[in-house]
Amino acid sequence: MSHNPIICAIDNQDYDITNKLVASIHQSVGLLKFGLEFIISNGLHGVEKLMTPYEVPLFIDLKLYDIKNTVYKSINALAKYDMNIKFLSIHAHNGRDCIVAAQEIAYKLNIDLAVVTVLTSFDQSDLLYNGINSNILDYIVSIIEKNIAIGIKTFVVSPAELLYLRSKFDKDITLITPGIRLVDDSNDDQKRIMTPQEAISNGADYLVIGRSITNSISPKETIEEIRKNIL
Repeated sequence: MSHNPIICAIDNQDYDITNKLVASIHQSVGLLKFGLEFIISNGLHGVEKLMTPYEVPLFIDLKLYDIKNTVYKSINALAKYDMNIKFLSIHAHNGRDCIVAAQEIAYKLNIDLAVVTVLTSFDQSDLLYNGINSNILDYIVSIIEKNIAIGIKTFVVSPAELLYLRSKFDKDITLITPGIRLVDDSNDDQKRIMTPQEAISNGADYLVIGRSITNSISPKETIEEIRKNIL
């Protein structure tokens, strides 16, 4: 498999523990994802410092959600860091004008915006609680259609929607899929989940896998086993 679809989620506050983890797995994954927990604890400078010896591309998962000017300037600020950022997440709820502006500056920095549709920790009751009466699949399709129209090609979706979305949009879009669990794993706080093999079969381009890798006895061996099973 020339394309490595595994994105390891770094959900840890401790710099030294993360440094050891990255040293052991950086050649086995397609990307590393740094989210709020590590970035708030260590800053983007911490990510930059940690990644200096390595070439593996990054997914900076900030799920940006703010007014247009703030989002634009925040993305522009990434230019000061020497990091190989492939994906940057932004929340779909920002709306058209904000995402257009974000796309403009991200393009200049050679970063792909990944639009977050509905969190994998959500189910239908969570949408209703937030005043959204559509079913989850219809709501996600609407988000994707509107964002394709303004040039977005990459979306973060749960495994539950993969098969339908891949059928509807074919290879026109890139689907990044969290909520990936190995057979014997706990669901933890995720509600819409799937195994790596099922997700790839259903059309995922990338699999975001965190605790299944990082909490394992040998993260590198776990990754290699996952890769073997999805060939």
